[in-house]
Amino acid sequence: GDDSTIGAGNGSTIGAGDCSTIGAGAYSTIGAGNGSTIGAGDDSTIGAGNGSTIGAGDCSTIGAGAYSKIGVGAYSTIGVGAYSTIGAGKNSIIAAFNSKARAGINSFIALANREWNGKEYVITDYAAAIVDGKKIKSDTWYVVKNGEFVEVTDDEN
Repeated sequence: GDDSTIGAGNGSTIGAGDCSTIGAGAYSTIGAGNGSTIGAGDDSTIGAGNGSTIGAGDCSTIGAGAYSKIGVGAYSTIGVGAYSTIGAGKNSIIAAFNSKARAGINSFIALANREWNGKEYVITDYAAAIVDGKKIKSDTWYVVKNGEFVEVTDDEN
């Protein structure tokens, strides 16, 4: 419920199994201690109301598995693994590999594509921009192709 705290101690693990769901009401804190892991399994869902904090401590991991979906409000900073879908409100920062992203006005988006060359992952393509509402539209999905942001639909990657 509202004003809740879940697993806030350092080194906590919450709902780390695949297909887990964690939800909390407004002004809640979930796994805010340092070194916490929250919903780290594939296809996990973490939801919290306005004013909530999720995995805010140092070295925390939130939805870090491939194909994760993270959606947050304004003034957020998000960095996730490959093949993720990321949505953020205005004045946010998003950085991801091989992913699709959208953000509100005055946000910064940095997307890169990388491939395995047999020894390591190498960056093959990248783009970065501020969501100005003209060149990069607010609340519009983008991927990077040939060094440019390309609009895509909800279903495309």
